[in-house]
Amino acid sequence: MKYKEIFNLEKLLINPKIRKTKETLDMIISEDFIEFGICGNICDKNCTINDLMNEKEKYMKISEFRIRQLDDCVIQATYIVSNFDENGKKIKNSLRSSIWRLIDENWQIIFHQGTNIIC
Repeated sequence: MKYKEIFNLEKLLINPKIRKTKETLDMIISEDFIEFGICGNICDKNCTINDLMNEKEKYMKISEFRIRQLDDCVIQATYIVSNFDENGKKIKNSLRSSIWRLIDENWQIIFHQGTNIIC
């Protein structure tokens, strides 16, 4: 059950419409969230939401999704995200890692890191 819940939340976070919906992002992203971005930037919750709200629409797909239980209420998700252009051509892949914590019976993301796959 946790696998499906976390997978669905990660899918929400790559959904172009959700990435523009502040209310939904605010519910999914924890107040103490931190992100190590693909470009080397470090962002908190507000910075991340602002970046998502202002980014150009992206088309992404998750593969090789796995979870690992770190504690009773903490899960790490690892996966690959493929980015596509508007014509469906793959642009790049990145490795992703997220940490999710169960807060008041809702999973919230507390950490995320993306790393471009260059080779």
